[in-house]
Order: sequence, then C-alpha cells, then structure tokens
Amino acid sequence: MRSAKRRRRKARPRLRVDPVPLLWVAVALNVVAGVALSPLTAATRVRVVGAPAADEVRIRAELQSLRGLPWARTSPTAVSGRLGALPDARSATFQSNPFGRGLVRFDLRRPAALVAGRPVLVLDAEGQLYATRRTVPEGLRTLSLAPGALEATYTVTGTLETRRLAQLAADLAANLPNLAGNLEVDGRGVVSLRSEQGGLIVFGSTDDLPHKVSRLRAVLGQRPGLLGTVRRLDLTAPDNPVVAPR
Repeated sequence: MRSAKRRRRKARPRLRVDPVPLLWVAVALNVVAGVALSPLTAATRVRVVGAPAADEVRIRAELQSLRGLPWARTSPTAVSGRLGALPDARSATFQSNPFGRGLVRFDLRRPAALVAGRPVLVLDAEGQLYATRRTVPEGLRTLSLAPGALEATYTVTGTLETRRLAQLAADLAANLPNLAGNLEVDGRGVVSLRSEQGGLIVFGSTDDLPHKVSRLRAVLGQRPGLLGTVRRLDLTAPDNPVVAPR
C-alpha cells in the first residue's frame, strides 16, 4: 500500500520554468543599464534660470564638468549643492534626463541691508551675512556694526539674532518708507536708527522689534516732524517712549 503511494508521488509531473521570458528580462535590463551608462545620455543642453550674472563663469565651469558624464552617474544633489554654494544663491536645483537635457534653477538671496565699511558684505532677508557679487540695490539701508556687535547680539541659546535685524529693516521699509537713516548696533547689542533728520531712534535689544516699529509709526503719525526737533527717541520700552529734546 505504501509502495503504491510512493509510486503515485513519483509519477507527479514536475514544474518546468520557461527560460525565454527570463532571458528577455535580462536582455532588457542589460539594454537599459547600457543606455543609462552611455556617454550619449550626458547633459549637453542645460537651461539656467535666475542665475547671478557675476557667477556666469563659475556656473559654466560646473556645467562643463557634466559633459561626457553618463546620466546614471550624475548626482543632481551634488550638482545642486555646489551651485547653491555660490554667495548670492539662496539655493539651486539641478535636474536632467537621459536625453541630454537639463535645467538649473536658482533662488537668489534678497538683500535687506548693506553692512557699513564692508562694501560687499550684505545682510539678507533671512538674517545671513554674505559677500555679494551683485550690484547692491539703490536705497538699501546701511547697517553699522560696532566691534563686538555680532557677539553681543547672540541669545542665550547661541543663535545669532541677525534675522531680527533683517526683519527690522523690512518692517521699516514697509511701515515707514519715508524714514531715511542707517541702522546701528553698538558693542552691547543695542539697536538704533540714526535718522537723516538728526534724531536717534533707540530700539534697545532685538526683542519685540515689530511692536517697537508699530509704536514708532504711531508716534511719528501724531508728530511727523518730531525727529527734526529731538536728540533721541527711546523705544526700549515701546509702550512708554522717552523723548530727549535737543
């Protein structure tokens, strides 16, 4: 009885695998790999959008290094990182396809203030100091930094509060566009604005600067010519401004 069962088990047909489809898959993968690794897929035409004109030579040199490099061996992240490291670039993105086409798109920094005494050093809208290679926009507010001022504007957590200075410059431009003058930060981190009318506006620390700008706008709205008649307008305590006459 047992021998009959064994004979029946041995009589079962075996599963046969047709090798032809597997061979076609292997061939297809080989073709795809060959095409992807072929120099013919290298980026030969790359469109550049929003590039800083002053860095044209450096950008061209970076893109020239892609010639002959197969598409599969091109690292968009690495290329984007190198192009995004240009001083005036906030970021850069590089994309390419196997047909030799590519695209580079730059997002440039937005200047907020020019650092006095350093003609190429600019504070951008995000509070980053950088050496610009572009022409500085006309009317850009100047920021004077006393020796040790940057160290004085560090918070307890160690974060440089230049972002707040950049926001202050933007708030002044938006709320008081006719208020001409340069921003100053002394060695203790005290922020002020020396108006062209002669009066010194003292904001104090970088804390609560939007409220201080709001109070300044309210005060000057009530007394438009105030800065031409006072020596100092202290907004360190914005709800209790102190005026020092000349």
